[in-house]
Amino acid sequence: GFLAITTLAVLISAAEIAIVGVYSSLVYEDHKWWWKSVYMPGGIGIWFFLYSVYYYVRVLNIKTWLAALMYFETMFCISLSLWLAVGSIGFFASVVFVHIIYNNIKHD
Repeated sequence: GFLAITTLAVLISAAEIAIVGVYSSLVYEDHKWWWKSVYMPGGIGIWFFLYSVYYYVRVLNIKTWLAALMYFETMFCISLSLWLAVGSIGFFASVVFVHIIYNNIKHD
């Protein structure tokens, strides 16, 4: 229900962010858009990790360094996975977008 709708909203937003970023790069004739289409929507992974640091400092009451290490290790892996997943959605949406706009160019 709610989780599926939220996931769909995140994926659609990631695709739209990547497409808008790639379009603005192409308008200024910057044809190095490949990595931009990955790291712009993938920034949600960085935000997720920063929020996990905030959550550790403000909410969690972890006393041992080993538990803290396990927490940050797990959060880093989850954040990296989220960055790769959402970034790949943005990349594939951008590839489809660029393919569509360059196929619709009229030849003289």
